Amino acid sequence: MKKLIFLLILLSTASFVNAQVVYIATDSMRLASENPDVVSNHTLTGMSDSLDPKVVFWIHGIAGNFNSWGRVQLVTQDQTSTQVAGYPVRKVYGKTVVYTAYEKNDPLPDAAGRINQDMEFWRINNPRTDTLAVKHNFAIAHSQGGIVARAIRFKNHKDSVLYPEQFRHIATFGSPHKGAPIINSTSDTGMVMPWLMDGCTALGAAEINNFLDGSMWWRSAISASNVGSIARSACNAFQQTALPYLVNSIRKPIGVDYAQGAAFLNDSLAPFTLQDTVYTKGVNFYGVEEEPVLWRVLHTMTYTTDSVNLGAPILRTNPFGFNDDGGFPQMINDKYNDYVAKESEKASKARSLRHLAFISFWHIPGTGILSYYAHQYEQKAIQYRNAYQWLGHSNMNWKRFIGARRDTSWIDGYHCQCAQMTVNGLMILDTIVASPGDCNPNGYSNCYISPRMRHQIIEEESDGVVPVSSQTGMPGVAFDPRARMENTNHMQERNCFETRDRLVELFKGIYGDEFYLEEK
Repeated sequence: MKKLIFLLILLSTASFVNAQVVYIATDSMRLASENPDVVSNHTLTGMSDSLDPKVVFWIHGIAGNFNSWGRVQLVTQDQTSTQVAGYPVRKVYGKTVVYTAYEKNDPLPDAAGRINQDMEFWRINNPRTDTLAVKHNFAIAHSQGGIVARAIRFKNHKDSVLYPEQFRHIATFGSPHKGAPIINSTSDTGMVMPWLMDGCTALGAAEINNFLDGSMWWRSAISASNVGSIARSACNAFQQTALPYLVNSIRKPIGVDYAQGAAFLNDSLAPFTLQDTVYTKGVNFYGVEEEPVLWRVLHTMTYTTDSVNLGAPILRTNPFGFNDDGGFPQMINDKYNDYVAKESEKASKARSLRHLAFISFWHIPGTGILSYYAHQYEQKAIQYRNAYQWLGHSNMNWKRFIGARRDTSWIDGYHCQCAQMTVNGLMILDTIVASPGDCNPNGYSNCYISPRMRHQIIEEESDGVVPVSSQTGMPGVAFDPRARMENTNHMQERNCFETRDRLVELFKGIYGDEFYLEEK
């Protein structure tokens, strides 16, 4: 049952160079002057726009903590005893930004201001970082962290005295730049909570029946109707206690400001970010998860807590070790097949008992007990059917909740029906026209015009939490297919091989010299 509840849960040595230096790359040579504003016009040179080390701020997502990005930050700077294959150490200063207290209590603009002040305090009080040019610093952010980074930039420009600039460029992983529909879906009027309750009741009843099947005494003592009552009671308690807590972990005050259609995101942050790109370089890394996205992302959420000591021991030795997300999908598939088999078994027994009761009614006294047990089996069959049907539709429903599957309707012409009496009898006009004005060209009377509706289901790729269109929607940042993270869900985007490879590319300068970090 503990797993079921989990399933139902909807974030060094510095190098300073003076005078002229010649950098040699594999594909070009670049002369960099003392002037830090001189940047290369070449593409994919892997050259830096600054000869000094930079500061990289690593910003976690919703409900994250130091361990979300901390291990990645440390191995990037070689401040651990563990080397990561295929991930060269860089000349860089790093700060893992933790803001858990702010996201619980503050709206996004206020939280961004507080986070900026924390960055400023650390930077000016940390040896060497206070001497580096801020305009060369950049942020690497996961999920909500990308929106936080944009909001920090917003605060920098709104009040540069109170909120001085700490970084200029932003690389995001799975950030909902165009909003997060899952926040809308988990509202009091959203679809997620009723859906979770239906799933809790259906799966709970099925699992209670599985338990009863293993005990003859309990099986005889608890009827099918009692099974349903027990499941509903347990789920009602879940709805009153654990469910609000779980949902509130998503619907924090900071998150409401980047829900789909949120005023701050659309009316304030989006136009500013578009303007800010004159000064800021942005990269949108985006995860594309394979099906079933729901159970793959829940597998990672359940087995990869933000604590390396509790749920993610592999992070102690490899911060890019979360590449397996097939555990839950296999378990759910097994459960689905088990429920289908149990439904068939109970329905078959019910039919047999009904048949036996029918043929024995006139010959054997007391056969009413057969009808009673037939009814019990029928109820259990229904309960198993409800369970596998909920599981069978769960992934599709989840994609609707996160905005990756949606219905669209449009008018495709008009149906025109007219009737007119003539000397030759009743004339009927029945045709499709482009607009209502095209109906009845011959002056027919008694015309009926109705729109011809078309319906289509649209699906788009997602990381299991955020659709690709939102992940890649930072205003002013062009879509880059190289930033794709294949078979990667929302939680893996910060801790898998794809993360490692995209960061290596980022630090090589493939996505812009602004992100280049020299190897140690």
